[in-house]
Amino acid sequence: MEFLFMKGWDYGKSIVVRSPLLKDIVTTQSLAQLKNITETIPKSLEDGGEEIDRFDLRDKRYQLATDITILLTNELTKANRQRPIERNENTQILVNLLQEIICEENTHFRFG
Repeated sequence: MEFLFMKGWDYGKSIVVRSPLLKDIVTTQSLAQLKNITETIPKSLEDGGEEIDRFDLRDKRYQLATDITILLTNELTKANRQRPIERNENTQILVNLLQEIICEENTHFRFG
């Protein structure tokens, strides 16, 4: 699944997350508390008039970031225990996701 970040109505970065990491993310308490809202793209923009579903980050940004940080800590602990140290993509994915979540320019995200 892909997290598509938005700055108002403009698309920003996208981050692909695969299972089982995706399951860990979507079952976080803060993600469950985010409101999935349906909004209409302003007619003055490309795809104007189309309705899209997206999550508003502004109220729960730091709660979601805290949950992602907990997942990151768990992944780093797992990676530290592996001998020999194996490549762990989950840590980088979580860092990238965390960076986009705490970026104040990102107001919303949606799943793609």
